[in-house]
Amino acid sequence: MLLLIFSILFFQISSAQKLSAKKINGLAREKFPEAIFDLIKFLELPNDGHFEDQIETNLKWCDSVFSNLQFETKVVKTEGAPLLFAKKNFHKKAKTVLFYLQIDGQPVDTAKWNQSNPFLPILKEKDVKNIWTIIDSEKLTNEFNPDWRIFARSASDSKGPAMSLISALQILRDKKVKPAFNVKIIMDFQEEMGSPSLPKAVTENRELLNADMLFIMDGTRHLSNLPTLTFGARGIATATLRVFGPRYPLHSGQYGNFAPNPVFETARLLGGLKDQNGRVTLKGFYDGIELSEKEKTLLNNVPENMDSIKQRLGIAQTDAVGNTYQEALQYPSLNISNLPYLLFRIKEVFRKTIIGHVGQDQL
Repeated sequence: MLLLIFSILFFQISSAQKLSAKKINGLAREKFPEAIFDLIKFLELPNDGHFEDQIETNLKWCDSVFSNLQFETKVVKTEGAPLLFAKKNFHKKAKTVLFYLQIDGQPVDTAKWNQSNPFLPILKEKDVKNIWTIIDSEKLTNEFNPDWRIFARSASDSKGPAMSLISALQILRDKKVKPAFNVKIIMDFQEEMGSPSLPKAVTENRELLNADMLFIMDGTRHLSNLPTLTFGARGIATATLRVFGPRYPLHSGQYGNFAPNPVFETARLLGGLKDQNGRVTLKGFYDGIELSEKEKTLLNNVPENMDSIKQRLGIAQTDAVGNTYQEALQYPSLNISNLPYLLFRIKEVFRKTIIGHVGQDQL
């Protein structure tokens, strides 16, 4: 990932400063030991966005890092958690890249972690029995094995990518090389909570965040686990469905076959959103998405095997939205979230609506 970000920062750089791929790779490898231990220190900071003290600690850490890089920083106050903004102009007339960094992590259930503390990073490798075992993290000083893993909250999602950008900028500073673009960075400390304050903050700080390109340091990697650069990202739109039934619980012996059960109405509605091939049935849902043969060729140059993907996911067949995995990703998708909660609510509606002759312990 560090090599990927470093390369991006150099894209379209002037020929006088252009570095070869070999040189960039060498600089990234030289930086790796320092970068990985900086990441470990970063991971030691608890970062649950529900807690103000944890947000403040991570904000101060980030502010210090970017101030040391000679970036101008600013705390963007919101109705909720603050955001941290940083910028540095390297050229008067260059384009600007805005990087989005997610700094918080999901809440922690320590009982589900096979280590004493999710915020004490541990280096592990698989033994001959394919079991993750702890190894000395000092090995990272002189060694590197792509099969090793650092186990800690937010190591992947998403402090690892954030440290990749920071390390690339540190390389540029230390080697006195200017990147091709001016750089702006916005740091979000409540992404795992849905970034409740971010939309309004973006609207109110349009000029501050104005940029020619947006680079999001988050998202899934390719199935190979290699660093992945994705051009474009799906947005999201949500809808909440409220279903109404009879005014009070009804007995099936007296009202069955007369009063409709809202459970079945809901099931029919949800089931009708997709056909048997997995394609969304809403009119116009796929409008505007057309892939040319050239685009399909480029997409399918990404190395992957459909049989391997299905085996890994444990599925027998795929939705018929695209001919390949990469093609399918280009179309909007429709899904039902919080299925366990939805099933619970349907169960409750069923319990209250059609009591019938079934005992509650059987529902």
